[in-house]
Amino acid sequence: MIRYKLEGLVDFPLEGLDMTPYINSPSDKPLIYDLYAVSNHSGGLGAGHYTAYAKHTNGNWYKFDDSHVSQVSASSIITPNAYLLFYQRRQTISPRTDSSSVLPGLQNMSVS
Repeated sequence: MIRYKLEGLVDFPLEGLDMTPYINSPSDKPLIYDLYAVSNHSGGLGAGHYTAYAKHTNGNWYKFDDSHVSQVSASSIITPNAYLLFYQRRQTISPRTDSSSVLPGLQNMSVS
């Protein structure tokens, strides 16, 4: 049994995760997914700190760290602290153009 936290970097796509090769039954729609949020954990198994990244409807990425929210570049999303990845299947008609394609709580977030 592993009793320590694995801390290696796992590279993951921000856009265009194609799950088609991993599905047994064929689909009439593309199985392409885009990342919209990441939960991060820094520290060890006994203690640590959680932060999150989420994509706003305006297309920008934001880091949520306790009571502080800041805009970050997409290149800073992929880190060894990534713990949970949240993907949404692309819409075949209009990919990521409506506000329903992002976390509901971010729809009303004001950005200054």
